[in-house]
Amino acid sequence: MRFWMLLPLLTGCEAISGLKDKVEGLTNPLVIEAIYLGVEEPDAGTVDLSGTDFDQGVFATAFLADAASVTDLANAPVEGAEVNLRSEALGNFPMNDGGGGTYTASGDDGLRYDNGDPVTISVELDGKHSATVVAPPAVDANIPVNHTAGEPLGVAAGDDQLTTLFVVVMDASSGAVTFDNRPGGIEELYELTHGGGALAVEIPGSAFPRASAYAVGVAGMNLTEDDQLDELNTALSAFLAGKFRFYPVSTL
Repeated sequence: MRFWMLLPLLTGCEAISGLKDKVEGLTNPLVIEAIYLGVEEPDAGTVDLSGTDFDQGVFATAFLADAASVTDLANAPVEGAEVNLRSEALGNFPMNDGGGGTYTASGDDGLRYDNGDPVTISVELDGKHSATVVAPPAVDANIPVNHTAGEPLGVAAGDDQLTTLFVVVMDASSGAVTFDNRPGGIEELYELTHGGGALAVEIPGSAFPRASAYAVGVAGMNLTEDDQLDELNTALSAFLAGKFRFYPVSTL
């Protein structure tokens, strides 16, 4: 009799504990917005990435802020933290403090893209904080080999489990970037990870201004879930991971 009477009490305690954890996550002042981005090596003779930002093979950027709302993110950088990327293959890989609340690492530092495995970004600053995401493989975006100069080009991903697409277009002869929808700062990254992402992107015709050879890079990005954020502000924090695949496109 007593056993059955305890069941609703236990259920109630669990609900209260879950609510407490959610509220604490929402009110935690530490915010992290991070990207872990790999680059698939192109097939020989298709796209030459040497001399571009993408020849590093992989790069990661994390923005740390101490903020109560999204309007504070760019104004409250957190410096002096110890930030690491961690996975079974990576071990514990340190990120560099670039100042202004920005932490980075790349293939030039020895970083690798740990394809298909959970990757954690950890922060030590008056305690331990972390975010975890599964790093997805490159997606097949079905980019045409030939395209008309000055015309837009639609790009879509068939995997609805992803959150958004990063798309970059470069002039193959000069390496100049003619289109790039990657976020440039913590507030842009917040907007992207909180409803601003899309699995279909229209590259404007201005990205193909003349008859030439171009490289179109597409990365399907996976987003961490709230329950993969530990001791972070769950309303404002996010961790994205994905891998670029570059396609050769010739315009006429």
